[in-house]
Amino acid sequence: MFNKVLFTRFSLVIFLVASISCLLFLLRPNWEIRGDGHGYYVYLRSAYFDHNLDFHNEYSRYDQLYGTNFSQSTVTSIGKLGNPFAVGLSIFWLPFFLIARIIEYFSGSVPVDLSGFSIVYQLFLGFGSIVYGLIGSVFLFSGLKKLFSGRAAWLSILAVIFISPLLHYLIYEPLMSSALSFAINAGLFWYTVKIYQAEKISRKNLLILGLLGGLVVLVRWQEILIWLVPLFILIRKFKERKIKLVEIFLPLTTAFICFLVQLFIWKDLYGSWLLIPQGAGFMDWTQFKILPVLFSSWHGLFSWSPFLLLGLIGLFWSYKKDKLLFYALLLVFCGQVFVNASTVDWYGGTAFGARKMIGTLFVFAYGLAFLFDYFYEKKFWFYILMFILLFGVVWNFLLMISAPLGYLSLTGPVSYPELYSAPLKVLLK
Repeated sequence: MFNKVLFTRFSLVIFLVASISCLLFLLRPNWEIRGDGHGYYVYLRSAYFDHNLDFHNEYSRYDQLYGTNFSQSTVTSIGKLGNPFAVGLSIFWLPFFLIARIIEYFSGSVPVDLSGFSIVYQLFLGFGSIVYGLIGSVFLFSGLKKLFSGRAAWLSILAVIFISPLLHYLIYEPLMSSALSFAINAGLFWYTVKIYQAEKISRKNLLILGLLGGLVVLVRWQEILIWLVPLFILIRKFKERKIKLVEIFLPLTTAFICFLVQLFIWKDLYGSWLLIPQGAGFMDWTQFKILPVLFSSWHGLFSWSPFLLLGLIGLFWSYKKDKLLFYALLLVFCGQVFVNASTVDWYGGTAFGARKMIGTLFVFAYGLAFLFDYFYEKKFWFYILMFILLFGVVWNFLLMISAPLGYLSLTGPVSYPELYSAPLKVLLK
């Protein structure tokens, strides 16, 4: 009874809101619409204020402020300015953008340069990303609770947030796609599990699945690999004669219709329906930096977030619990590693850890939830697991704050000694 009252969606959100609010108050991060966040945002800013997708004024402003050359370097083959970032985040930011716009309008404030870049927009867009991160935690809790106890689901979600790079992108850089990627992928996972356990599957269920899947790809294109999970489930349901073969194409068609938004934008900016907007050389299919993506001191997944290894261990341990989900989740993880290892910037540019892998956190949460349930009856080992993860939370927090304190660089390669001594330097400050 106590567990049912304590480990709920409501208590999870309250705990996260309180924790994130305290961290924001204590750390006082400086949010700016720059870097990748600027690329995601200019779709919305240009469409609203300029009624087009001509980014000349946005890029010129950025060039003047930060000494870049986007106004010249992003010209496409048809003479327009391109944008290598996905449009999905701009779509999700719209409600928070409109709130900022209303506040700006009634306050009578005059923009210093271009409208849409004042502190009001920075605050509300950042706040919007945090809200989506919270919604993602609810989605993930709903999915995991169908497979594990509420206690295990609750604890595993807190663990993956506080021992992973996601915490940094909720606190210091919410004007990125990381929080939304986590949220929408968690939503697709939740609804996939819901369909997995359903005796009857309506076309409405399949349409919603397709909508979520389309939004996943619209937010980050490489997240199309997350579709492996619902595809495994849909094929199983077809074999069980719960759905017809033609119905498998219903969510796929819905997802494609959602992605048409991006395709039309590419056609308008680049003159092509399908392309790699970063350039043909962005993907190198001859050299795979798999070990660096996982273990390099330059933003490697397990070198920067070593305690996530417990989630991967839990995933392998869960093999006998549900072989179908095991294979689907493992393929998602391996596929994301493979794609990231094939890009020129496998290290993720300026980043805190393996930010490109944040969309796979639901995989690690699944593995951790299994461990929490498995060890719960073995009290000693359950407390050992809790102790290790609490240590991981402290480690991740110290590592996170070591960057703004000047003990750790996020912009370039660092050595293992520099990486692992940074938290100690914070403690000894």
